[in-house]
Amino acid sequence: MLALVLFATTLQTDINGDRGPFATDIGEIQNALPRWGILHFHSYPLYSLLGSAFVTLLRPMGIQPAMGASLYSAVWGAICVGLLVAIARAIDVPPLASAGGGLILALSTSMWVDSSIAEIHTMTTALMLGALFAAVRYGRGGQRRDLLWLAFLTGQAVAHQPASVLLGPALAVLILRQWRALPGMLRRTLPAAMGLALLGPLTYLYLPIRAWQGADWMYGSPGTWQGFRQMMTYKKPRTVMPETLAGWLEQGKRTIELLTDDLPLVLLALGLLGLLWAARRGRWTETLGLSLVWVAYQGVTVIIWEGRVSDAQLAAKILVVAMAALGVSVWVGVGSTRWRWFGAISALVLLVVAGFLYADHRSTVLDITREPKAEQIIAVVSQIEPAGDGKPIALTALWGMDYWALAYAQEYREGMPEYQLVKHNADFEAILERGEHLVTPAHTFYAWSPERWKQRLGDFYLSSFAPEVIEMSPRPLLGERDIPPGEPFPLGNGVTVRHASVTWRDVDRLHLVVYWQAEGSWRTTASPSTWCRRTPQPARRTSWSRQTETTPSAAGARRASGGRERSCATYIRWTFLQGRRREPSA
Repeated sequence: MLALVLFATTLQTDINGDRGPFATDIGEIQNALPRWGILHFHSYPLYSLLGSAFVTLLRPMGIQPAMGASLYSAVWGAICVGLLVAIARAIDVPPLASAGGGLILALSTSMWVDSSIAEIHTMTTALMLGALFAAVRYGRGGQRRDLLWLAFLTGQAVAHQPASVLLGPALAVLILRQWRALPGMLRRTLPAAMGLALLGPLTYLYLPIRAWQGADWMYGSPGTWQGFRQMMTYKKPRTVMPETLAGWLEQGKRTIELLTDDLPLVLLALGLLGLLWAARRGRWTETLGLSLVWVAYQGVTVIIWEGRVSDAQLAAKILVVAMAALGVSVWVGVGSTRWRWFGAISALVLLVVAGFLYADHRSTVLDITREPKAEQIIAVVSQIEPAGDGKPIALTALWGMDYWALAYAQEYREGMPEYQLVKHNADFEAILERGEHLVTPAHTFYAWSPERWKQRLGDFYLSSFAPEVIEMSPRPLLGERDIPPGEPFPLGNGVTVRHASVTWRDVDRLHLVVYWQAEGSWRTTASPSTWCRRTPQPARRTSWSRQTETTPSAAGARRASGGRERSCATYIRWTFLQGRRREPSA
């Protein structure tokens, strides 16, 4: 319960705006769960089914989908902490020491972050810790129900995340203590155990069922046999392996540094060595089994290094951190049993460590869950107004944070403008043939160059459609008659401002519209700048600082001219010159 309260204080309550490795798939999950949708490979059907039900049940309580998806992860994170405490108790660690290990796991960076965002990793960890708990209990007591739980949880873990199969050697060692009784137990239990294990793969039937029902958020084509098989058997491309020993050592060093982001190196080392104490009283199978867990997943963390920190690495290392936290509780438990004074000192040390981890990691978690970048693109698109000619608007955004943020805002927020949101791989030619306005946020041109757009659209023209929103068209969008009358103002770099106007949008924003014309092939890298000094408004005066705007429109206006002489007239782009009002000094 304490862990759940901790995670609740840092929950991500709205659409994700972070672009770091922890946040790789958050926006997709935030959109898919409330729609009962289908995620990317391996689609995680059990997670999606339970998560969709969870988020849907919270909606009548006023909890929005993004927050509900984060709370879903928090519940699984609290279950992880509870299961680690249960494993510690099962191997005879005293209650307070067991709780200390659980608290360390909760305060580790990976567990805390993944329990505060919409991600699958806390459920993955909970299923694997549940299987470990069942294996430890069976190894200790040889009870049939524990073997059945082991079969069920292992089947669910592997179906949910195929990498859970690496837990197999550890589970086998943990139940090895019952090797004498195991053959007879399997004869009585094998059919039921196999049936429970196969319930895991059966969860994949959720995918074609939702596809046939017409899910409006669907990755791939699980409604076809080929697409369904691809969902179940998809394998990530092979990671490039180091070719030298030095390369392997460097790779190992980097992954150890990843672990120290979760817990200090001394605490990690003490915890992992602490598992050795589980071998006291002849219980070497538990020591070996629990040690195999962190060895296997630390090995995976090294192998899947891609030259950068990836979401897969951050997920794989959670079990290493969990075993270190378990080892700390073993150390404390053994010391408390042998020396009375050790328990009091250990409790004090654990409180200090917990305080340090809380202070050190909380800001990291909040930096991820409170990142506002998604709000920026939503604010840009919110300025779109209906087209003057009444034609529909098709807004394209790159798959990822941009698309996910806009899809979420359009579905679950009020006041969003009317537009059809399409992915970056949509049929743009068909959209333009229907006479629709094809627009995109201006910053898209920093991810996709005008040359790449030209490959999709052929020769195309750009113009401002709304502040920070660019329209693309295979035909010129402006002609001479579209330019308001005014005296031209040459900038001295081959660009002439034909007309400009500035109006107040609200109390703190100016709206600048510029028509410009490029004479010949415009090759300068300079960008137009605007100065507004002491711009008058009724009853007050305002001072503004210089605002320089880079302009994808200017780059696009060249239209890959290849040096040919061209002239054109188009909007630069509408922009708000934003700033804090300052009364001019006397």
